[in-house]
Amino acid sequence: KTQSWYAIKWRSLSSFFLVFSSLVILVSGIVLYIAPIGRYAHSVDWKILWLDKGQWEALHTLFSFVAVFFSVLHLILNWKVLVNYLWNRVKRVYFFPKELTISLLLTLVITVGTILYVPPFSTVMDWGETFSASWEANAAKSLPVGTTLPESSATEIVDEVPPAISGGWGRYTVAELCAQENVDVHDALARLQTYGIEADAETRIRTLADTTEYEPSEIVDILLGQPLGTVEAGEEH
Repeated sequence: KTQSWYAIKWRSLSSFFLVFSSLVILVSGIVLYIAPIGRYAHSVDWKILWLDKGQWEALHTLFSFVAVFFSVLHLILNWKVLVNYLWNRVKRVYFFPKELTISLLLTLVITVGTILYVPPFSTVMDWGETFSASWEANAAKSLPVGTTLPESSATEIVDEVPPAISGGWGRYTVAELCAQENVDVHDALARLQTYGIEADAETRIRTLADTTEYEPSEIVDILLGQPLGTVEAGEEH
């Protein structure tokens, strides 16, 4: 049939947009995976491809939301095709096509593994934590002794960055850190409240750092009841 120039083929539109949005989500996801900690990124005006971390986060979030909308639209427009495909399989006594079964199992495994924070899913997140922390750690190493990072940390830079700030604090929950450092969880949560930080035993340090003005290492200092900068300064705790 002849189609007017202003008529829209919604199937084609949803398909093309999902392809393009997937590329944007992929690229922004990689950038955010390797990006430095938020406060440090803002303090040094960190950018990739002329965009700062906040702009990459906005792109990733908005394109994800819109992609969900077009995914639902794509499913609705192709619902009959999907139903017919499954119905034909049922008539052939294949109640669950192997591709559908594998997809469901893969989704379940990734979801449960990510929530429980077990390898290899936790390993991927740990790599991201370490890479993010390395931006500030490398900047600290390159500065002269006694200088400070711009508006990012109140602690002085020392000759050598100790293992304590090599990255990885963010992956711990409050309870896990307290268990590792032999600190009472209730006392640690009370210390957070004195700084105006609301949390529970299962809150991750990365979450607290992203939602406050404190670095992960400073959150650790607060939880352990020691002066801010102790962990970064390499002092015993």
